[in-house]
Amino acid sequence: MPPYRLLALDLDGSMLTPDNRIAPATGEAILAAAAQGIRITIATGRMFSSAAVFASRLGLDIPLITYNGALVRTSGSGETLHHTPMPTGPAREVLHYFRERRWPIYSFIDDRLYVEEITDEVRTYGSIAFTEPIAIGGALYHPERAPTKLLAPAESVPGGMNHLSGSVKARFDGRLMVAISTPRYLDICHPQVNKGRALQFVAHRYGIPPREIAAIGDSENDIAMFRKAGLRIAMGNAREQVKDAADHVTSSNRDDGMAHAIRSYILP
Repeated sequence: MPPYRLLALDLDGSMLTPDNRIAPATGEAILAAAAQGIRITIATGRMFSSAAVFASRLGLDIPLITYNGALVRTSGSGETLHHTPMPTGPAREVLHYFRERRWPIYSFIDDRLYVEEITDEVRTYGSIAFTEPIAIGGALYHPERAPTKLLAPAESVPGGMNHLSGSVKARFDGRLMVAISTPRYLDICHPQVNKGRALQFVAHRYGIPPREIAAIGDSENDIAMFRKAGLRIAMGNAREQVKDAADHVTSSNRDDGMAHAIRSYILP
């Protein structure tokens, strides 16, 4: 039996190449692990419907950790196993914080993407996530139901991600989960949400202890997942703090890094 029975895989910057696809070598390595009896889960900041596209392309019916762990749902049947939306009050406060600064922000409710208006930036995100954005104007800032996640694109913020991340964390630290999911996007969720908690939830369902979990990721929101795994592998393109939290560093997502990691450290 393989020493690792559960494999948690990040999508953007890890499983996916920069052009938003699964490289053949990576897909083959993941399926080789599944064939060995290793359970697979995808752990991503993406919405469920977007993550499910890649599970389908791999031909896997698996639990998907989406929205950084706020929603865990099976890719085949669509059964919701766990859902923790944002608290409504702080969510509205974040939305107004962004509106005051005229910074764009996206809201996810019922696995749908809501925006104030359709811009080129919104179209780009929609194409990456395989979803059709819904423009609702000023109603975006007065949600009747709590969002599962809010997402902020850094490119439209003066000072970019460093300023965006620092500003939002300073304002909402301790009240919400704020983490960089990709170099372009900042994720905001319920304060108790992170990939680590969701991974622990999935592992418990299978009766798998932390020492038998392997995780591969590249960004700030993957560090919590690393803390719940017995083997932590950072991509070569990972942020330095992610590499510091890992046991091994593989090559980049441009160079089949996930495939190399699975074949080098996980497959028996």
